[in-house]
Amino acid sequence: MLDNLDHLDNNDRKIVHFLICIDFLRNSKAQNGTMKNGNMKLFFQILIIITFVLLGSLIKFFSTKKMHQKIIAIITSYYSIFFLKTFNVKITHLGCAPAKSPFLVANHTGTLDILVLSSGLPSRFITSTDTDGDGIAGYISRAAGCLLVNRKDRSFREKEIQSISEAIDSSSSIVFFPEGTSTNGETVLPFKAGLMPAVIKTESQIQAATIKYKKINGSIIDFKNRDYIYYYGDMKFGAHLKSLTHIKSLEVEIYWHSPIKTYSTDDPKILAQKLYDQVISKF
Repeated sequence: MLDNLDHLDNNDRKIVHFLICIDFLRNSKAQNGTMKNGNMKLFFQILIIITFVLLGSLIKFFSTKKMHQKIIAIITSYYSIFFLKTFNVKITHLGCAPAKSPFLVANHTGTLDILVLSSGLPSRFITSTDTDGDGIAGYISRAAGCLLVNRKDRSFREKEIQSISEAIDSSSSIVFFPEGTSTNGETVLPFKAGLMPAVIKTESQIQAATIKYKKINGSIIDFKNRDYIYYYGDMKFGAHLKSLTHIKSLEVEIYWHSPIKTYSTDDPKILAQKLYDQVISKF
């Protein structure tokens, strides 16, 4: 098709190439319906990630730290909504309404938890320093303004708690996953109390949410299809993104529990247990 363009000048060739690309995209959309083709989904995933990283980096460069925190939480929320539309995700909210508490905790099975929570409530997330150096995931976490904690070396904990306390903002919630890791969805691991002092120190309200993935592509989620959506163990992030392209539809439930008001005299371990009991009760 492109063999007979020698008689055209460079500008005409560019126009022809552009029209061919447009025709290709139009035909792809017609053939694949609502982006059900895996390659197209992967392409749009990468495109969304690239634009998000670039936009987040620009905002961080041209704004103050406080302003960046406010803006990026809102932008992350909108990007999460758009990203989830790619997978035809239906989210059902149960229990109390999201209370815009300064802190939010939930069970954790992987990347989709972050998108699901952020799509309903502007949020900033606490993640491990290991993620910051993990290729694509690292770029995303930096662009999203994630707060970093070192889960292996507790000597940084006091400084991290101070940083988290100072990051509280009325326009968004700070989210962390007290299990300390992600799982395969079979159960919820006991909540660790390591970051609870950040909540107690500021006498903040904290709310727990239970996230349950109910069906993928119309089928109940089990060990045969769970790795399409969960990100845990030694999985690689790039392979996880490719696995997500198997999703044609996804049904998710979020149960929002009653917020808990904290006080400076509270015990971090007791608070962690209260939150765990709430989450596990609806899992």
